[in-house]
Amino acid sequence: SEQAETFWPIYSRYRNEIDGLHKDSFQLLVEYARAYGSGAVNNQDAASMLKTYKTLLEKQHKVLFRYIDQVSVRMSPVIAMRFLQIETQLDAMEVLQTGKQIPLIK
Repeated sequence: SEQAETFWPIYSRYRNEIDGLHKDSFQLLVEYARAYGSGAVNNQDAASMLKTYKTLLEKQHKVLFRYIDQVSVRMSPVIAMRFLQIETQLDAMEVLQTGKQIPLIK
């Protein structure tokens, strides 16, 4: 359909950008695991990880908002809203699954 021909290339570009940011998020998890595994996460480690995490979240939101705008303009605000809802649900599931596996900081 015409909608699919418009939507899927946009979504593919979005996923490519987000997947790149997820690789950065994975590196942050590796850093946390290393610090946690050493016995404790100190204030310096925590401050650095917080800064990195906040930056990653900002980048993810900017990418999402940019693609929501593209879908809204090229297709419709209703489809853009559906895109936002589905992506938000998928992200929430991923965060929940990942969060279950990460021990809380001591």
